[in-house]
Amino acid sequence: MYYGQSFEQIGAHSCFYNDRMFAVRLAALTALVVWVGGLFALWLLVAPMAPADELPDILRRFHVLSYVCGGTLMASLLAMKLVGPPPRGFIPRLAIAATMSAVTIYSGLRTARELSVLMLTTDLVLGVVLLLWYVPEQ
Repeated sequence: MYYGQSFEQIGAHSCFYNDRMFAVRLAALTALVVWVGGLFALWLLVAPMAPADELPDILRRFHVLSYVCGGTLMASLLAMKLVGPPPRGFIPRLAIAATMSAVTIYSGLRTARELSVLMLTTDLVLGVVLLLWYVPEQ
């Protein structure tokens, strides 16, 4: 289907799952990109350079964003499953998103610098794995 054309204009009836789920997939991908991008910024720029007494406050602010992104990502994955056929790798994707959320929640309860950096690294690696699922999808 071409952008801006209806199914009737191109003489076809689309039953593609991705056509119906564009907004939900976009919300999931946007949440994941914001989350992983924030993790990269914290991991590469903030954590190594921030004074130890300021890092917990910076992480506290980021955790709020992470909670929203994790909730949006998991809700989007569940919506895709409930509306149509489950996305490719649904169970592993949901498990990784839930693990990332759990790590973020646990990290939010802790304030130790070493623990937070380790958890940021864990979330970052898991987030990149999730992003790799979106590369072959169009």
